[in-house]
Amino acid sequence: MPIGASVQTVKTALQMHDTVHALLETQVFDGAVMVAAVSDYRSDTVLPKKHKKSDGVLNIKLVENPDILQSLSSHKNRPKYVVGFAAETDNVIAYATDKLHKKACDVIFANVVQPDTFGGDSSHAYLVDNQQVTDLGHQSKYTHALSLVQYIVAHTR
Repeated sequence: MPIGASVQTVKTALQMHDTVHALLETQVFDGAVMVAAVSDYRSDTVLPKKHKKSDGVLNIKLVENPDILQSLSSHKNRPKYVVGFAAETDNVIAYATDKLHKKACDVIFANVVQPDTFGGDSSHAYLVDNQQVTDLGHQSKYTHALSLVQYIVAHTR
């Protein structure tokens, strides 16, 4: 772990949201790289015990989780530079550009979802900001990470 880093352990999207906002109230951040993709939805109830098949049909109502990236970007103590991520199956540039604006990010790292994207060692990706779209091509995820770090350094000096 990098010197000066700390870990905040959470189990749910609601806990992650609350932890991020508690940190924004007590600390100043130069940047945020929002790579965690928590579920957009959660069950509206948590069962107190295992639901058995013999208990009958189980109906699950889903409710939206808070949008952590958007709320961080619009927070009064917003980090100076915010990186968002998108994983898209189609219209990658259009959806990433829309996300850039809706979520008030400085840049979106957009992955093209292909069969080997999740769990694989490579992906095709783009960097989308307000000025341009940079095609990073299909590379190893390690190479993409280096490209993202170089981009952040170049755009935050």
